[in-house]
Amino acid sequence: MNLLNICLKLPNIGLITFYLVFVFLIPLSISYVGNYAIMKYYLPLLVALANLFTLVGSPHIFENLYQVYPNNSISIASTTILNCITIAGIFWQTVEYSGLQKKGSKYAIIFGLILYFITFPLATHGLKSVVEQTDEIAKYKNRETGEYKHNWHRLIFGLLYIIILLGLETILISILDNTLYKYLKSIGELNFHPFQCPNPRAGRSVGTA
Repeated sequence: MNLLNICLKLPNIGLITFYLVFVFLIPLSISYVGNYAIMKYYLPLLVALANLFTLVGSPHIFENLYQVYPNNSISIASTTILNCITIAGIFWQTVEYSGLQKKGSKYAIIFGLILYFITFPLATHGLKSVVEQTDEIAKYKNRETGEYKHNWHRLIFGLLYIIILLGLETILISILDNTLYKYLKSIGELNFHPFQCPNPRAGRSVGTA
């Protein structure tokens, strides 16, 4: 246990571990099996995961991993790298979405904006707000006993919030798909069956619920 405590106190050990596992090992594993469809969905999740780990491990373990407002050179570098990787994932999905039908390019822009809005304002500022509010509630409920040693509530509610965001994203993309399908059908450019054309988000069909 003493060895574990010593390791946890090493400078930026949380940052190094996150990059090793989530930025290198998992993408390498995905590349090894050749399932690049998963990769483009995984990359935009990095910001949400990094932000959650930073908030859960506050104030020491992951403090420089991801900061909405970086305050030192390490956090600036780490936050910038993760933002760039995430933006690359969003761009990848948007380009693929635009390739479904050239006539629906404006819908691809909306698609990209949805991903960006879910990934950054909601998964950064929104997640931080949810975790902080959860923290305040936990402190209030334990004000008499003073038992407040762990951050499991931050992790649990943070993960629930991320799941809700993914559900919201799926709903918005489904609405966009249906709108795109109706638009293409109205101008006579629909050259695929609505139940056979794969959706780039999750293998769904354009025009299906």
